[in-house]
Amino acid sequence: MAESEGMGVELSTPDLRSTLAAAKEFSPKLARGLRKELRSVGDDIIAKQRAVLSGPLPSGVEKTGQRTRMVLNKKTGSIVLAKRNVYRDKAVRRKGGTTEMREQIKAGLKTRVVAGKTRQGVSVRTTRSQAPLSIIWQSKRFRHKAWGRLPYIDQKGQPYYWEPVLEGRDAARKKAGDAIDAALSEMRKK
Repeated sequence: MAESEGMGVELSTPDLRSTLAAAKEFSPKLARGLRKELRSVGDDIIAKQRAVLSGPLPSGVEKTGQRTRMVLNKKTGSIVLAKRNVYRDKAVRRKGGTTEMREQIKAGLKTRVVAGKTRQGVSVRTTRSQAPLSIIWQSKRFRHKAWGRLPYIDQKGQPYYWEPVLEGRDAARKKAGDAIDAALSEMRKK
C-alpha cells in the first residue's frame, strides 16, 4: 500500500471523464467550476466525520480474561476450541503526551475528483500520508506500544469514518448529479 493511500469511498458517476473533457473544451472556466462543485460534494460527510473526531476521547480498555468457544476449522472441517480475549471499558487517566492524532486525521480528510480511464467519480477519503494511524483509529480496539516502549497496551479506537459516509452518500450522489446536470445544461444553452 502506498503511503498516500488510506480509507476511501468513491461515488461513481456515469461518464464523468468525457463530461469534464467536453466542459473544458466548451469553456475552461466552466470545467474549473464543475470540478470545484464536485470537490465540495463530500463537505457534509467530512464535517460529520470531523465532528465525531472532535468529540470526547474514547475510554480505555483492559483485558478481563479469555473465552473459549468451538469453531469450525475451514481447512480440515473439524471442530476446534478457540480462545478469544475478553475486554471491558476502563477509566483512563490522561496526562500529557498527546500526539494530536485526531487533528492529523481531520486534516487528512479530503474529497477529490477521479476521472481516469478505469475509475471515474468523486472520492471521499482520508490520506495516510497526513495521518498514518487513520485506519487504526477507525477500529473498535487496537494494540500499540505506549509511546514507543514496551509493553503493548490495548486502546479503544473511535469509529469515525463509515457511519457519516453511509448516512451522507445519497445526498452527495445527488449533489454530484445536480452539478453535472447544471454544467451540461449550461453547455446546451450556447
